[in-house]
Amino acid sequence: MHFKTRMSLFCTATTAATSLAVASLQPAAAVEQPSNTIVSTIMLPTKATVTKTFTVSSTKGTARADYSSNSITVQPGDTISVKIHSQGGYTEFSELTEFVPSVGRLHTESITFKEGDSGPHPLKVAGWNATSQADRVTFRTNDGKPKAITLDTTLEYTYTVGVRATGDPSTRFQLSSSDSNTVFTSASGPKIHVKKTLPSWLSGAFPGAIFDSLTNLLSPILRALNIL
Repeated sequence: MHFKTRMSLFCTATTAATSLAVASLQPAAAVEQPSNTIVSTIMLPTKATVTKTFTVSSTKGTARADYSSNSITVQPGDTISVKIHSQGGYTEFSELTEFVPSVGRLHTESITFKEGDSGPHPLKVAGWNATSQADRVTFRTNDGKPKAITLDTTLEYTYTVGVRATGDPSTRFQLSSSDSNTVFTSASGPKIHVKKTLPSWLSGAFPGAIFDSLTNLLSPILRALNIL
């Protein structure tokens, strides 16, 4: 009886060890990047590494990234969250312009700035302000003087995609000094393709800012009618 018990324990232990060994040989599950996110990384002349992440919240769940071309297709009414992370180096500028297509509404209340272990803080606390046009978002220092960005810094903002096409789908950014001289312009980054949902004659019937305001105001109705 004692011998059988020892043999049973030995067989159980052997089976468990074999199962563990086989499991350890199985390849780890691949971590897939979300289908609504694209990422790019660039090195500045100051040796700072800037990583930009674009994440799309789609009103109809139709946003899809094409990683072979590092692009994503969106439609008016979608929300794009942008995260700019700078690490290392020493960069001084008074204006940062992000060129992104079809900016309908910039969510200024959601812009945050984080430096090192401090923050995230609202943008105004960091001494910056933000404005937008149809094809860009611009961040400026409140006093117009250059500020140094060092080590670990993160800027996050969100905008709603507008209905007006702005041509080039490529994203890029530009740094400028206090005298408006360009310090650095990045190469073209990820592409954001915006689906055309309204006829050109309608979008051209109003000045840009008024048209964007109208479409933002009426977007719930337009989506209900399956126009957006």
